[in-house]
Amino acid sequence: MRKIIPAFLAVAALFTLCILLLYPHQSEFDVSEEVRVEAALKHLEALVACAPRLTGSGTTTDETIGGCTSASTYIADTLKGYGYTVEIQEFTISTSQITEYELLVDFDGDLSTPDQINLTDRAIPPMGIETDGYSQVAPLQLVEASAYEEPADEGVYLVYSEHEPAFSPYQETFFSISYQDYLLVNQERTEESVVYVNFSSYRKDVKGYNVIGIKPGSGRTVLLSAHYDSVFTDGVIDNGSGVAALLECARILSDKQTTATVYFAFFDAEEIGLLGSGAFVETHSLPHCVGINVDCIGSGNTVCVGETPRYPDMWNPELRTNYYIDQYVSSLASEVLGYTPQRLHLEDTGGVSDFVSFTEAGIPTTDITTVDEKNLLRPVISEVYTGESDFFKKRGGHTLYYHRKRFGKVVPYIHTGHDDLEHFDQQIFKDATQVVVKAAYQLSCYSQEDMWLLIVSFSGMAAALGYIVWYVKSVVDTGSNGE
Repeated sequence: MRKIIPAFLAVAALFTLCILLLYPHQSEFDVSEEVRVEAALKHLEALVACAPRLTGSGTTTDETIGGCTSASTYIADTLKGYGYTVEIQEFTISTSQITEYELLVDFDGDLSTPDQINLTDRAIPPMGIETDGYSQVAPLQLVEASAYEEPADEGVYLVYSEHEPAFSPYQETFFSISYQDYLLVNQERTEESVVYVNFSSYRKDVKGYNVIGIKPGSGRTVLLSAHYDSVFTDGVIDNGSGVAALLECARILSDKQTTATVYFAFFDAEEIGLLGSGAFVETHSLPHCVGINVDCIGSGNTVCVGETPRYPDMWNPELRTNYYIDQYVSSLASEVLGYTPQRLHLEDTGGVSDFVSFTEAGIPTTDITTVDEKNLLRPVISEVYTGESDFFKKRGGHTLYYHRKRFGKVVPYIHTGHDDLEHFDQQIFKDATQVVVKAAYQLSCYSQEDMWLLIVSFSGMAAALGYIVWYVKSVVDTGSNGE
């Protein structure tokens, strides 16, 4: 018996060593100490230097406006510096957006330089205009946003919203200016005042670039995603904040022991239809995958995890995140934040993000964003009609209206001229980034429950093998004594 016990312990020790080697222990770390806002600010400054990051645009030194290619290069180089394998996925899309423009207000109508105001760098131009080398001198037309309607005749409209910055006009044919600039123009204008506009825009095939950093692991996959393109703004909140958070997460996880394969995916062309994430899921098979999408975490006062429609019968089923992943990440977030994040409603913000592409592909995904809690009381889309409302959708006994002036309120400053470093909230960004890092790490490691299951299983195997050794030894000893 004294020989059997050492043998059993030796076998148990061997299997314990196998456990430690094959299944690394999930050590905890303080995410609040790991996340460095100063590092994130450097990423944001680099992205602003490339702004606006319009899909198909090149570098900030190109003749065309915008530097999406420069931004993708910066992200790729940063990931390589952290030791990740980097994949650049190119995809071709057809898009139409302004590549250069000049916008002047001439107050006496003779296009003389002294009485002109140049709004080129302060206005947000329209999207979707398909013309090349367009120029026009037109009467000065200032229109309050709530009163704007698509004009029947061609013209140049300067649209403003009271006490608001310039905002993204989507597909409509006007230039948006801030309320401050409206006051300035309105004060100086005369009956002879005109607007001079010159811009180039035409539909063409352009290259989009997805940047994917990969940390190899087991067959399970954790997909962390954020889009880096923007509308015609600096795009600090939407979505430089998400990019900076994932780059911080990549830095932190680079030297942490994880088991799953981790993808850090940075998508192009989200702003024009989730095209980058759509191209990604078409070309990547991700078995046993779970996803976290990060979009707009640099403004507001509370973190939200997940998104679902308030009126489910009005929307396609993929326009919602996975309930169980939402709950799991929320439970982790509550440990970091001291409160449990709520699940956002699609109608609150009036839009969705790249998680939709993953949901369509059957990948359970959650979405992390930050909002202004008081503005949740007045959603962007509702059944309430106001004079500022546009008809949006009617189905299943509901009629929903889109309230133009509410956009950029629930998630403050997005798609406006205030989406810049000056309006970036470092504290809410750090809170949300800590949630991203904690959730990414926990999902990329085996849970404590998995570890205990493995330990029990291997301990059982060790005990069984010890018993066999003891039994064989006993039989051998008995035989020897019988002889």
